[in-house]
Amino acid sequence: MQFAEDLLFRTSKKSIGLLLILSLFPFVYGIIPGWKKMQSDFPNYYVSANLIANGKAVDSLYHADWFQNQIYSHGISEQGKFSPFPPPTALILTPIAGFDALSAKRIWLVFNILLLLPIVLLLHRISGLSISGSLILLLSCGVGLVNNFMLGQMYLLLLFILLSAYFFLLRGNAGSTGLLLGGGIAVKYFPLVFAPTLIAEKRWKSLASTAVMIALIHSVCMGIMGLQVYKEYILDVLFQHLNGNLSGQSSWSASFQSWNSLGHQLFLSHDVFNPKPLMNSLVCFYFVKYGIPLLVGIFTARLFFLYKKQVDFIEASLAMVSVAVLLCSPAGATYHGILLLFPLGLQCRILIDRKMTNGILLVLFNLLLIGYLPPLLEKLTVAQYNLFFTYTRLWLYMSLYILMHWQLHKISRMSEVKNESFVSPA
Repeated sequence: MQFAEDLLFRTSKKSIGLLLILSLFPFVYGIIPGWKKMQSDFPNYYVSANLIANGKAVDSLYHADWFQNQIYSHGISEQGKFSPFPPPTALILTPIAGFDALSAKRIWLVFNILLLLPIVLLLHRISGLSISGSLILLLSCGVGLVNNFMLGQMYLLLLFILLSAYFFLLRGNAGSTGLLLGGGIAVKYFPLVFAPTLIAEKRWKSLASTAVMIALIHSVCMGIMGLQVYKEYILDVLFQHLNGNLSGQSSWSASFQSWNSLGHQLFLSHDVFNPKPLMNSLVCFYFVKYGIPLLVGIFTARLFFLYKKQVDFIEASLAMVSVAVLLCSPAGATYHGILLLFPLGLQCRILIDRKMTNGILLVLFNLLLIGYLPPLLEKLTVAQYNLFFTYTRLWLYMSLYILMHWQLHKISRMSEVKNESFVSPA
């Protein structure tokens, strides 16, 4: 107990020492290389924004070859594509689209570094941890934070939106809640995790303002980009992405870890990508791809309704749904790990209020494993020779889901027993 308090609830030598150690990883492997070169999705964000800012036609935005030529025309040698991003994603970087690509990347990197301050302050307010404890929680994301910096991703901004939306939700500010959630949902699907809680809590104004904001953003974007872009997004991109089929990516690839990818590796053969599966079985494949997420959904829904009468239902429901969605993501990437801070911050608040402080250490340890173990195994080349280690991140997400589910289920059962003790035998 004393160790947890020194680490998470006060600024001590232990917390400062751990902060110094953890901060080296994102600085050396995230910020420094992110400052020097272009990688991954940032060229996709930048080039699409540049096309919009310069008033160029974007009817072929989702045509991979056409978009790749646009990337090359900006002197960028990286391979890219705009899929699977929703059309409004192209608007995000328009304020800095006038700069050359590397300068825009550096501006975006500085913006993301500056975002850390309000994120830590929000985590502090929401989780109940100290400032240093909140920063430890943030840095525990490891490779998730590294890749958000290095690759120029948008997930720190999305995390800020989630934390801020929850903050305004608790204060009954439906307009600000809807503004944030609508903006987040328009470019990334994840903020939809708020929907079950808003419905269960009958927060109709928040739901309505969210819907209005989504409609407004898409209307503006449709006016700028045209109907053809939306038609191709809906018909060729959206449902393919939700089904785990990524344009230009093999369904057998473990880069975007998911149950779909694992099912392909175990049970579907391919002459090039998977000549020797464990066994050829469509039944087993469909169970892994659809059956496991279905079971996760059933257990999550059961706990959702079991927890309904608890005073911290909003926190618990958002936490359990968020982790379930991340676990069942059709294309789970390392940088998605930054979004774990939203449900884990809420889980910390629940555990602190319930005087289960030691449970926070279990959650933090699991997050540390997610953030640091998979890249370590890759360095040791263990994952290259063993399918189990290849999907370490997926197993750790499952472990975190089980841990948080068990903690919340235990709380709900304890509260139920406590309430029953007041019932008269008559």
